[in-house]
Amino acid sequence: MLVGRIVPHGKKAEVNITGDHTSLGGLDEKTGLLGGFEPVHADIMRQIVERQHDATWTYEITDPETGEVFVGTTSRRPTTEQHRQLRARYKTCVHPGCRFDTAQCDIDHTKDRLFGGLTTLCNLAPLCRFHHHLKHRSAWTYRKLGDGSIQWTSQFGFKYITHPP
Repeated sequence: MLVGRIVPHGKKAEVNITGDHTSLGGLDEKTGLLGGFEPVHADIMRQIVERQHDATWTYEITDPETGEVFVGTTSRRPTTEQHRQLRARYKTCVHPGCRFDTAQCDIDHTKDRLFGGLTTLCNLAPLCRFHHHLKHRSAWTYRKLGDGSIQWTSQFGFKYITHPP
C-alpha cells in the first residue's frame, strides 16, 4: 500500500492508494483501491502517483511469500512511527560502548540516501551526535545484521557487534 501526503499550494491532503507494486510499475493491469475501498484502474493509479512527484509518500510493501511488511517513506526524515519503533528497540546509541539515551540520538541512515539508502526501519539506527559525526567524518562504518544487531568496523578493520536489549 502507498500512502501519499500531498501538499498542493500549502494545504495538506492525503491520498491512500492500495495496489500491487507490479501494477504501479506498469508491469500488469491489476485493479487497486483508492481511499481503501473505491476500485481504481491500474492506469489511473499510475497517473495519480506520477502527478505527485513533489509529494512525500509513506509506503507499506508486503512480501507475498512471507507476509512480512516493510514500511518506509520517500522523505529523508523518518516518520514518527519509525522513531517510536527505533527507540523501543534500541535504548542507547548503537556504537559499541556508548550509553547515550536513544531519545537524545540522531536517527541515521545505515546506507546513506545519497547512495540509494531508503528511509526504512532496516536502514535506520540511533546514533548520538558524536558517533553520527564519527561515522560521516572517519572510516568507521556499520551495518545491521538480520537479528537487529549492529556490526561496526573501525578504521583499522576491527569488527565490533552491539546487540539490542
